[in-house]
Amino acid sequence: MMEIWKVYIPHELCLQGEAFLFGHVNNNNQSAYISASSGDVVLANQLQGSLPLVGFWMGNNSSEKTVNKRHTDWIVIGRNSAGDINCKVYRSGKEVLCTCIIYDPAEILSSAVLTDKVQDTLLEQLDNITSLVKVLESARSILSAFEVQENLHSYCGKKVNLKYSNKFTAALFALLAILYVPFWKLGKPSKRDKNETSLFATLLSPPVFITELGSHSGRIAQARNSKNITPLEDLRLNNVLACQILDSALGLVLMYFLVSGSTAQNLANICMAYGDRVAEELRALLEWLMGAPAGLKLNSPLTHFLGKFFQYHIYLWTVYLSILRPVLGSLLYYGSMSGVWGLTVQLALFQDIFATMTIHIYCFYVYAARLYRLQVYALGSLWRLFRGKKWNVLRQRVDSAVYDADQLFVGTLLFTVLLFLLPTTGLYYVVFSVLRVVVLTVQGVVTRLRYHITSTPWWSVCLWMIGSTTLIDKAVLIAGCFEKDYLVLYMQGTRPSLKGTMNLTWKPDSSRQHYSWSTIVKNLLQGHLIYPWIDMKRQ
Repeated sequence: MMEIWKVYIPHELCLQGEAFLFGHVNNNNQSAYISASSGDVVLANQLQGSLPLVGFWMGNNSSEKTVNKRHTDWIVIGRNSAGDINCKVYRSGKEVLCTCIIYDPAEILSSAVLTDKVQDTLLEQLDNITSLVKVLESARSILSAFEVQENLHSYCGKKVNLKYSNKFTAALFALLAILYVPFWKLGKPSKRDKNETSLFATLLSPPVFITELGSHSGRIAQARNSKNITPLEDLRLNNVLACQILDSALGLVLMYFLVSGSTAQNLANICMAYGDRVAEELRALLEWLMGAPAGLKLNSPLTHFLGKFFQYHIYLWTVYLSILRPVLGSLLYYGSMSGVWGLTVQLALFQDIFATMTIHIYCFYVYAARLYRLQVYALGSLWRLFRGKKWNVLRQRVDSAVYDADQLFVGTLLFTVLLFLLPTTGLYYVVFSVLRVVVLTVQGVVTRLRYHITSTPWWSVCLWMIGSTTLIDKAVLIAGCFEKDYLVLYMQGTRPSLKGTMNLTWKPDSSRQHYSWSTIVKNLLQGHLIYPWIDMKRQ
């Protein structure tokens, strides 16, 4: 098999005069990496004890250099008469084919993604570009004692000093920690069993406003207590800061809008007027359902009973709105002060207010769903009775059963009554389920907006838009000159796509529960209560 070596040359070398070359030679992947150069023979001999001497740079001198007899491996690089790079690699005194790759060390080493990728990884297990980063990182520590010499050219670059930026980041996190001091307890994970789905636990769940403050404080505390920060982790910390700064800025803008003049009171009046209008529309809807809606022939006693029952609840809700009317304006005014913690906290407070003002729709939905579910469950049991089947509770399956004539007669009567009452119950269930879905859609849109504001890596998105080298994760090779014994390529770093950038620096919240559309539709058809009481076992 023909032996072809790869020689990685910094582009800065092409601007220098004659110099000795120092670097790393990897025989496994047949690669040589140039890390430093020096035209001073004394300094070159001094450095050779720390970093191997691998070759010689001829500069613009086109005369051929002989192989150094003291080294079995030797690289000779220079420029020919046409100004192109001329590279020769000698192995045991014999010239071998080579590919010369010219790269920009500053572009490669400034990448937080590449630097993080080579942490605690063996050189032989890396690809070409990450091997290059690994070698440059190792040579950087070796050359740190020689960087004060004027005659030594280090291509590893000085190590980025994040001392001042880390202090600035720590100061910002300290200010945010002070801002979230009252909510530290809320940000700590609960010791309650995560699988607990009892109705009592659901009813005692905290409001969205409190939950959002707790998640903010927990996120800030986790980022503030991070140790052994890698470049990529530092980028993620900047994303946390950028998200909080953007969130607070938007919250302050909305707060200024609400506290200026009588905006909050006007908004409260609009909400109350909308609530009164909804109450009137619901009364008209119930009157329509109590008649012959869309020409349907419903059970008159049952539809009148349900209509009067729901009308009474509308009356209770209007009384509740009359109590809320004097304080809603003040609630919006003082609630807007939460903009200091961010727009997401204000949106969470809006969700709590919206849920409070639409509690009647939720009650109507629960009543109708429970009644509909009871009828569907009873009809399913009676249908199994006609087929000589029954549900085995212990074994969780359908088994055969024998019924006498009296049981079949009573079952037939009950099945007939429930079947003819199902259209009336189903119509009320469909109407109030649609209203509930509309309310959940509004809540879901606001929840997704909060999630994207706090979870999108805005700092990384800005770096991607300006084309920062911090996000470089791969490289492309552009062909240069080609000769009989060597090929010259130019390496150019490439950034991932916007989606790839977000995946690198965005840690999704694993605590969020995701429900498929099939699960929601199935629960609606079977009469099970959907969010927040959706049964995970029925997914």
